[in-house]
Amino acid sequence: MHALPRATLRKAGYVEGRNWITKKFGGAEHSEKAWRLRVDQPLRFLIGR
Repeated sequence: MHALPRATLRKAGYVEGRNWITKKFGGAEHSEKAWRLRVDQPLRFLIGR
């Protein structure tokens, strides 16, 4: 995630690791197929661990 979105979220009172997380998937495409392989990760964060 770029510095500006992080700064904006922090300024709004959000806490990284509690309200949002950032993960990089080196070499992964930004496609439906690639997202299907890792969709469990954002869902677990949003719904609960």
